Amino acid sequence: LRARAFTTNYLEAFEKNDAAMNLEVYDNALEQINSFQLELEMIVKELESNGRSFSDASSLRVNITKMENYLGEIVSEYEENRIKGFENNSIAMQHLKEIKTLIEHTVDKSAFRLQFIEPYKVAVGAIRRELLLENHS
Repeated sequence: LRARAFTTNYLEAFEKNDAAMNLEVYDNALEQINSFQLELEMIVKELESNGRSFSDASSLRVNITKMENYLGEIVSEYEENRIKGFENNSIAMQHLKEIKTLIEHTVDKSAFRLQFIEPYKVAVGAIRRELLLENHS
């Protein structure tokens, strides 16, 4: 997204607070993010109804919900902003606080790292442990 969305160096533009994202790239990225968010939402519902298949379904559900909520915030921001008219087929990053956290994910305490990457690691770890237990049974 960072490589395709900006016409100028995004790091310099962020420092000056005048970065703008190409709307076509933004639309395409949000279509994919929305699909991922809906997939995570379905997984959470499946865990709620079939959770007894996992020894730690509660932890899985909590962490996947964190991921789903994070992506949901980005999608909500998109829905709020996309209906506005924009010049030059771009949108100023100052309107995109949520997606900016995804683009700036290299920051150690970024929302993307805390609300998506870390829960992802916990969920994948729980699934792997579950698979190991199943294979040793």
